[in-house]
Amino acid sequence: MKIKIPSGRRTRMIAALLAVALVAGSGVWWFLQRDALPEDAAFRVDGTTVQVGEVEQRAATLKALYGIEVPTDPAQRRQFWRDTAQAMALSQVVDKAAKERGITIPRRNAEQALADYITRYFGEGAEGRDAFVAALGSQATSEAQVRAEVSRHLLLTRLFAEVTSDVPAPDEAAVRRAFDERRCLLTTPERRRIRNIVVTGKADARRVMNTLRRGTSFAELARSHSADRSTADRGGDLGLVAREDLEEGYAEAAFSADRGEVFGPIRSEHGWNVGVVVEVRKPQDPPYRKVAEQLGSLLHYEAQASVWRAWLQGRLDKAEVVYAESYRPKDPGALPTSMSDPTGTAEACQDGQ
Repeated sequence: MKIKIPSGRRTRMIAALLAVALVAGSGVWWFLQRDALPEDAAFRVDGTTVQVGEVEQRAATLKALYGIEVPTDPAQRRQFWRDTAQAMALSQVVDKAAKERGITIPRRNAEQALADYITRYFGEGAEGRDAFVAALGSQATSEAQVRAEVSRHLLLTRLFAEVTSDVPAPDEAAVRRAFDERRCLLTTPERRRIRNIVVTGKADARRVMNTLRRGTSFAELARSHSADRSTADRGGDLGLVAREDLEEGYAEAAFSADRGEVFGPIRSEHGWNVGVVVEVRKPQDPPYRKVAEQLGSLLHYEAQASVWRAWLQGRLDKAEVVYAESYRPKDPGALPTSMSDPTGTAEACQDGQ
């Protein structure tokens, strides 16, 4: 049984907002259809035309840095190129605003940020750099283009800080109010320690269950019979997991069983599973003192995000952006709805989620 990585519970920091502004999202732009664009152009911002090849090069750089793949599905692929062009156009507007404020990123800062990236993802020293250069070759981009992308993010971070510098931190009353309103989000969900055995067929799984009923140690049977070698050496131990960490059918059985109960056989993506519940930890509400600082930081960020969004909308309203038909955003006049609540959590408890 492979644990599924949940997609909806990631902590969203400032970098996430910046990524929404630069990479993802639906329409952000006021579209002005004025003069026709050259045939090989993707868009034009305030008189500066960007070619299709530049958009494709940006996509290659994003793939090298973040693993962002061009979709194979035709509809998703078309939307991908619209989003990429839109992100580049937004970058130009933001770059112009940064220049007006006198914000620049020294080359040495970009070099250090790139060096940190290489060390983190490719390793230290010459070996790490060699691996990085090899990866660039396979992605059809260059070190200079990656450095420019890193510098762009540093610039955007500086600009965000300047635009939101006057946003005050929340007082304790606001933090306590948020603690009460968002208690459901702060609660640690029920978690269970589970051991699991994976075999190839349902009949094999039934034989495993019969063997367990005769008193054979689950851990020993997992070591000798489980096809999941990543957990077999640990006696099939999946560790402490929440319901959402598991595939749906397996989670239903695992969280319906009592402590010490064997459950299965259950088919999953990787075979037939037999599990046992070793430990049950009930949901827990954290004390205020343990989450107050983090919650205060989140509230401050949400307030900054609101100011940033209003400022960004103002810059977009002043920009003249013309897209080629195949690169035009679906809703060029609207900001992404996700930017109104960048954490995606402010109303969750009120909605009963």
